[in-house]
Amino acid sequence: GNKELDYAVRGEGEKVFPEFLGFLNGENPFPSKGMVYREPDGKLKAQEPDFIQDLDSLPLPNYDLMDYLAYANAKPRGYSVDSVTVYPHARLLSSRGCPVGCSFCQVDTIAGSQWRARSPEKVVEELIMLKEKYGIKGFVFEDDNPFGQKRRTKQMLKLFIEKKLNLIWKAADVAVFVTDGEILKLMAESGCIGIGIAIESGSERILRTIVKKPVDLKKVPETIKLAHKYGLYVSANFIIGFPGETWEEIRMTLDYAESCGADYCKFFPANPLIGTRLFAMAKEMNAIEGDENEVGWRYGRIKSDDFTTQDISILRCYEWDRINFSDPEKLRLTASIMGITTEELNAIRKSTRENLKFGSAVV
Repeated sequence: GNKELDYAVRGEGEKVFPEFLGFLNGENPFPSKGMVYREPDGKLKAQEPDFIQDLDSLPLPNYDLMDYLAYANAKPRGYSVDSVTVYPHARLLSSRGCPVGCSFCQVDTIAGSQWRARSPEKVVEELIMLKEKYGIKGFVFEDDNPFGQKRRTKQMLKLFIEKKLNLIWKAADVAVFVTDGEILKLMAESGCIGIGIAIESGSERILRTIVKKPVDLKKVPETIKLAHKYGLYVSANFIIGFPGETWEEIRMTLDYAESCGADYCKFFPANPLIGTRLFAMAKEMNAIEGDENEVGWRYGRIKSDDFTTQDISILRCYEWDRINFSDPEKLRLTASIMGITTEELNAIRKSTRENLKFGSAVV
């Protein structure tokens, strides 16, 4: 650990941090949870993380304390189908935490496995404030699971329409298993232009025994068709290279991605992040190659009898290119949802291939 740091906040800081500042100023005792600190003898102590139960109890952020429009008008660092295409825009958090508990995900250790949501009214209040004060034209949901509960989702989307927000928005993390036709219709009517769904694998075995995500592979294409019926652009996430995955199962995922009907597919190498069940599983199988503390999305880090880490890195890059861009019409649609020209998208494709570099030691 970093020897220069004396204190860190663990979990959510809105309540703990002011309490900690009060302690430093001699106004109140040291917080009883939510802190990581070093004892006088140098020993590291970590309290339980603090998660705020009632998110509505938090005031709206005071964006006047910064140059909000500098952020709201900033172009993205890297273009993706989740990027906003209108300016100024907002990035919105309407809930925290996620109860799904996928094996590869760090969210439950960072934001808690208990899903806590702001009320639809509070979310709309923030959007109205951002629209009136800063003239935002659109927003992106940053939640890990913004639509975790159907009833709240419907209430929130109906309020967007009722209050005539007229904002263009996208959500990159739509749980396909708590989505229905009514929700997709309300999304489109309330200004949504694109959603991202996480399917993860085209193999039932991988989904059931490794990922532990309740996705029904038979139902997904129907949901995508419905989304298309209402004019929504659909991107889908997939992961390849799990510990113990076979080459056939990897091919099943790529075949499924190609045939499920999504407008765009993202492929990630399975990444054993510390604190996740996937990390424990990969470590037990001695499947992690290189430094286990490393994090990265371009290269595979899990090896098996069926594939090397290099196989996964190459496959991910080239199948992404083949599946998403073989059809010129599809390429045009993706460029427009990213807010760029087809020439710019082709340049991104080329640099993605060129950026795939391996050390000279790898044969």
